[in-house]
Amino acid sequence: MRYTGRTAVALPAFGCYDMITAALGATARIILYDVDETSLGPYADSLDEVLSRDVAAVVGAHLYGVPIDIDDLKARAKRVGSLVIEDAAQGSGGAIRDRPLGALGALSVLSFGRGKGRTGGSGGALLLHTAEETAKLTSIIEAILEPGNLEIDAIGRVLGQWLFGRPSLYGLPAAIPQLGLGTTHYRLPWPPREIGPCPAAALLANWQVSDREEVARRTNGERLTIAVKALEDLGFVTPQPKASMAVSGYLRFPMLAPSGSIPTIYERHLNELGIMRSYPTTLQELAGTDQSIPGYRGAERLSRRLWTLPTHSRLRHPWHGIQAIQEAFSHSA
Repeated sequence: MRYTGRTAVALPAFGCYDMITAALGATARIILYDVDETSLGPYADSLDEVLSRDVAAVVGAHLYGVPIDIDDLKARAKRVGSLVIEDAAQGSGGAIRDRPLGALGALSVLSFGRGKGRTGGSGGALLLHTAEETAKLTSIIEAILEPGNLEIDAIGRVLGQWLFGRPSLYGLPAAIPQLGLGTTHYRLPWPPREIGPCPAAALLANWQVSDREEVARRTNGERLTIAVKALEDLGFVTPQPKASMAVSGYLRFPMLAPSGSIPTIYERHLNELGIMRSYPTTLQELAGTDQSIPGYRGAERLSRRLWTLPTHSRLRHPWHGIQAIQEAFSHSA
């Protein structure tokens, strides 16, 4: 494969900050491509420009369970000999052509952290889908992985999610800033280690419950889509693949609110309803990124406009969240 010996990795300019952490942990040079705000998938022109820079691998992320066109990404990467890494950390419940997200890249990454659909409180998985990558990477991965510890605190995180996942209790964790509810923090790299026995056991114990939650999230996501389509001031995100091919997992419901800020009191009220602003900055603004490509307009618009609503089975009236966000932005400065 032509990516052997290369040192750069291409990442979407909007997404979870842990992508930057992972790339820096691998001592890779980071180059960003822009993201389409209507689909959360790559802008083709920006992606092609980045792939022309001799990158070893390109990461495609299914944010909030909304599928990107992974087939198109693989085709473009194949032309320049780059490896495709599918980030399905938020992909639980999503699928393309009846294949689950996380089964579509040469390598795929899953997350079992808090709020990731299939949760054990912490940990994740790296899936190798081809014989070539399995033979090449298995020994390397085994050599760098440190032994996992017990991670008893993971059980507490699962119990906390179970308890405070009730809409009637959203206000409690939202009132404690130290919990970091709905926020993502940039973290420095740390040595990779095996998943601990406690999160692994919690993951297996929750497996059937997670199956049922996936159905509920998809149902509520479809209801929210219908509600937003009837409005002029709010936008919704659609998968890049054709509707007949793609199923969104709706880990949360991504919605494009009007540009502009809202009074703090209204943002606090939205948080108490489980409605959160998405990533407030682009990955370009974090340390270690290649700044040589000017402008990530789609990513910048998403950092200003993207909000997410809960979709889980405990919601009785999921569309009430849309009414709340409309009201909040009617008071925007």
